[in-house]
Amino acid sequence: MPNIKDKEVPIPLRESMFMEEKEVMAKLAISLIEDSDSIALDSSTTCLAIANQLLDSQLKITVITNSLDIFNCLKGNPRIDLIGIGGNFRRVSHSFVGANAQADVARYLIDKSFISSSGLSLGIGPTDNSEVESLVRKQFMIQSKQNILVVDHTKFDFRTIHLISNFSKIQTVITDQKPINNEWLSFFKEENIRLIY
Repeated sequence: MPNIKDKEVPIPLRESMFMEEKEVMAKLAISLIEDSDSIALDSSTTCLAIANQLLDSQLKITVITNSLDIFNCLKGNPRIDLIGIGGNFRRVSHSFVGANAQADVARYLIDKSFISSSGLSLGIGPTDNSEVESLVRKQFMIQSKQNILVVDHTKFDFRTIHLISNFSKIQTVITDQKPINNEWLSFFKEENIRLIY
């Protein structure tokens, strides 16, 4: 029975939204990955786009993910050491979440985490529609040496209920176009956050 409290847009519908933008952001993300990196990909459709780009790359890396779709995308790639995070299965996002997922993530040391969010609020940080997803994303960021936020232009100046992290944990933001609001450009400069678009 579907969880009537889970109001997030189901993943098949999200996959069809902003497809070109996700492809652009995925290519930018791939350019930051180096051989031998261990990377985390969250359960977003943006990170699924990154996984699809990895199929065509020659990178030899480790990928840690709580996404069933990303796991299935990469499972046949012999160049990628794939680690699937277990936990409670969340059908709307095809992801594994909960205390077991967080404990699983906490066992690993990650070079680069690629994190998406439902919204991005100036001076506050990335936020999520789902508490359980936000906690797994937060754990990825805790375990990671470098955190890269990957969000399209519609996420700026949009706030949801669950805070993932503050901006002090984020080194890079990848988006699909230059933020219209100059406040963001000034803020990223002040916070020493690299902006790529």
